[in-house]
Amino acid sequence: MKGHEDKVMCLKCALYGLKQASLAWWCKLEAFMKTQGFHQASSDAGVFIYKHCDGKIVIALVYVDDGIFLGYDRSLVDEKKCACLEHWEC
Repeated sequence: MKGHEDKVMCLKCALYGLKQASLAWWCKLEAFMKTQGFHQASSDAGVFIYKHCDGKIVIALVYVDDGIFLGYDRSLVDEKKCACLEHWEC
């Protein structure tokens, strides 16, 4: 800003394009997926698995900022996908 060239600003959050942005995004994604009942697969950090009490499974595959939801029960897959769409700007 004009007249304040000697000042430095401290960011309160990671911004897109900065080194810290990808880690900040991933931490928020992991936390959100846990709130939805998903857990990460031990073989791949980008695979999240949700096991419903009746045995139905939903798998979410996430790569960078793309995701896909898979499962046999369409309504359960749609429910988890909608929760994601409501939380994140998609």
